[in-house]
Amino acid sequence: SSVIIRIPSRRPGAADTLFSLMKSSGFSKNVLIFSPPAGGKTTMLRELVYKLSENEKTLRIAVVDTRCEICEGIEKLPVVKLLSYPRDIGIEVAVRTMSPDIIICDEVYGESDFSSLDAACGSGITSVVSVHASSVPEVRSKLERARCRVPFGIIYGINRSGDPDVYTDEPSEASL
Repeated sequence: SSVIIRIPSRRPGAADTLFSLMKSSGFSKNVLIFSPPAGGKTTMLRELVYKLSENEKTLRIAVVDTRCEICEGIEKLPVVKLLSYPRDIGIEVAVRTMSPDIIICDEVYGESDFSSLDAACGSGITSVVSVHASSVPEVRSKLERARCRVPFGIIYGINRSGDPDVYTDEPSEASL
């Protein structure tokens, strides 16, 4: 048996590249962040919440935080926090009651999560989510198995070297 203790901490600058990509698209592209377990996805999302909430453009942000990991340390930020909700229900509650510009959630998995994201996307809401995966083919496989229809305009991979693997729907970049 074992015990895992996670201590959330800030990593200023961790989301700068991703924030710049999102800003250049007017915060309109859905984002999927991927890495193997313990690769920094939750830390990236937490830092992105800081960047988005400090942005000069006022954005309504809803964070669906199933395991209360993203929201640790962001208590004072002006974002709506849906804590301990199952992701699919939290996403639905955010869409129906909060009119967010952006929904952020960690480790989406399965048809119900992606179905809720599809509905959010159909309502004009930008989604920023993470999944466990180590490569774009693995991401593609997970999306196909979950019957995901969300058009992710930015796919952001976190690798062990610290350099991001970025795929966008821009013609000049690599894409899915």
